[in-house]
Amino acid sequence: MREKILLFVTCFLIFNCYCQDLIISGVFHGNVANNGSTGGNGNNPRVVEFYVLNDIPDMSIYGLSSISGGGLQTSPEFQFPVGAKTAGTRLYVTAISGKFIDFFGFPPDYEDGGSIGGVTGDDAVQLLITSNGGSTWTTEDLFGDPDVDGTGTAWDYEYGWASRTAGGPDGANFIISNWTFSGVDENRDDATYDTATNPWGFGLYLPPLVEVLEDSNSMGGANNANGNPITNNQLASIGINSLDITKEADYQTAINTETGFSNPPTVAEVQAIIDSVNNGGGGDAAILAEVLEDSNATGGADNANATPVTVAQLAALTGIMNVDNTL
Repeated sequence: MREKILLFVTCFLIFNCYCQDLIISGVFHGNVANNGSTGGNGNNPRVVEFYVLNDIPDMSIYGLSSISGGGLQTSPEFQFPVGAKTAGTRLYVTAISGKFIDFFGFPPDYEDGGSIGGVTGDDAVQLLITSNGGSTWTTEDLFGDPDVDGTGTAWDYEYGWASRTAGGPDGANFIISNWTFSGVDENRDDATYDTATNPWGFGLYLPPLVEVLEDSNSMGGANNANGNPITNNQLASIGINSLDITKEADYQTAINTETGFSNPPTVAEVQAIIDSVNNGGGGDAAILAEVLEDSNATGGADNANATPVTVAQLAALTGIMNVDNTL
């Protein structure tokens, strides 16, 4: 009995180590025909982008299917080959490698003419995972509604694209609010990515805490160089509380000016920024700027703006302790 329990626990731990390590981060349906023209109804390149959230020792536990209204699949049309992938890697699966290279200018990671070969912009995409060598598969992530033809729906990407902006993996539930869309026909006249009038935002998805750092001026940050400021939806997905939709822009500004995040930031650090904004502050940088403005030190203005720093703001400052609101 003891051996059976240990075996069960070991299998459980192995399975859970693999879970939630890979997500669907984008889909693309191009209009380049096999002869390279864009004048008719071509279908290239057809692409699914994946993002590796955590190191994956063996990609073969994952598989991919496209669905045209037939419901969730119980096994994949394409199983990833054996091989390890590191966190932060983006993976591209396409129907025809040559067409992908011609359009994007770099090679894809995988070619699959089966599942991706049938994608025409109205198909759901299902990421599956196995914990027993492929005997059974479950849904790890999902783009689109697998029970309907996507034509005319809010997630229709015929001759267009979609990019994940938050969440994931979402299991068997497609959460449309986690995605942004080009609209149909935006790729209709595009022969290459460099000349596209509304280019796919591929390669832009970041996990929320990584995006927070990217948005900031902290060490390792990039001052929101990717142009995708963190959203309330993303913050909520990592357990940030007391979010006010009317203050989303204020949160973004406070995060952008922050210089003291860890790499990566902790949830507690981000929560402190949110609490500071909610209490009338704007993150460490903004609070310290107000402290200087209130003072007669060099660069100060003796509180010329008539908005003295508050006890709540001081208490929210990283490293400040023992603030007494009676003084």
